[in-house]
Amino acid sequence: NNSSDAYRGDWYYSVGGTGNYSSTPTHAWLQSPDIDLTSFNPGDRVAVAFFHKYDFGNAGGGCNVLISDDNGATWNLIAPYFGYYTNAVASLGDQAGWTGHNYGWGSTGPGSYDFAVFDITDYAGETVQIRFNYGTAGESHGGWQVDYCRSRAGADWPQVDTNGGGFDWFAYSNSGYPDPSSTPNGSLWAGNDMSLSGSWDREYENNQNNYLLSPPVWFNDDSGSGVYSYIEFIGCPRTESYYDHAYLEIAPFSEVAPASWFELCKVDGSSSSFTTFRYRLDNLPAGIVWPSNHTIVFRWRMESDYSVTAGGWNLDNIRCYTTSTWLPDMTDGVVVTDGENPGGSGEPAEDKPFAPSGAPYHGQPRVAPLFSQDPQSLLEGN
Repeated sequence: NNSSDAYRGDWYYSVGGTGNYSSTPTHAWLQSPDIDLTSFNPGDRVAVAFFHKYDFGNAGGGCNVLISDDNGATWNLIAPYFGYYTNAVASLGDQAGWTGHNYGWGSTGPGSYDFAVFDITDYAGETVQIRFNYGTAGESHGGWQVDYCRSRAGADWPQVDTNGGGFDWFAYSNSGYPDPSSTPNGSLWAGNDMSLSGSWDREYENNQNNYLLSPPVWFNDDSGSGVYSYIEFIGCPRTESYYDHAYLEIAPFSEVAPASWFELCKVDGSSSSFTTFRYRLDNLPAGIVWPSNHTIVFRWRMESDYSVTAGGWNLDNIRCYTTSTWLPDMTDGVVVTDGENPGGSGEPAEDKPFAPSGAPYHGQPRVAPLFSQDPQSLLEGN
């Protein structure tokens, strides 16, 4: 009970209470009651999410999340959309997990917490339990604080800040110039800094490098020859020409955060209205997605320099699908050549690093939910 250090309200769960945990090596967990997902049909998208912060040092302590669908007889590791930051935590039997400390440890209040969201669609139609699983390794540190855990139907979209530039992704209705006046698909869309309140001015910030992250998308109908896989959305990017850029990038979904991302598009300048963006995926270089991994994540990244700001990314009607009909790639409504850089250079798209050089927080980015209104309408189909 510590309202000054809870994410919401007065209470949170904590390893070590208000002090450090013992240096005696320990493996323990906090286990949820039953979570009833029987009202969902198999294949319905379901997510579980919470806010947390942690401090386990670097001697082998850490934490992760497990799930059971057989009343605790067996437990399986589940990974957040973004993946864990460490591929083998010694105190957890070398499972992937979080270790070290997150950016907010040492400060208090909601701003010190990270957001973690997990796709549990595979368990739709069942009753499950969740374990908040942790281990220590002979050192005494602050432990793990967990607050405001929830499950929900549909996707839950996190935003990620890689360089301390801040969070500013919103799911919102029109907020005024420099954003578009409307979207062809309903009244809501996602974009950078779409609010005009507090510190928000409807424009992305200087020295920003953040992104909106999709839930994992499984392409289960890519059966081979004659079947094409695509991501498609409508977008209206508005950036400073030449110096600020809006990206769409892709990586395989796995237990561990991607070491690199593959660039599908890089745009700058200001579009007048929403247009189509579409990219074929099954022809990407081996190892990015196919043939080893058909579950992937996408990120819409906004990167700015030290001067001049604009409206940033504006996104709506994101669709992932397979079809027997070949369709051309499109960037901002213009057809581009499959597998080439949509920026017009004709060079192959290049891998982007997980975090820029000199990223703060020991390379661990900050994670928050998409701000404001409900984002579920963003993703159709999958």
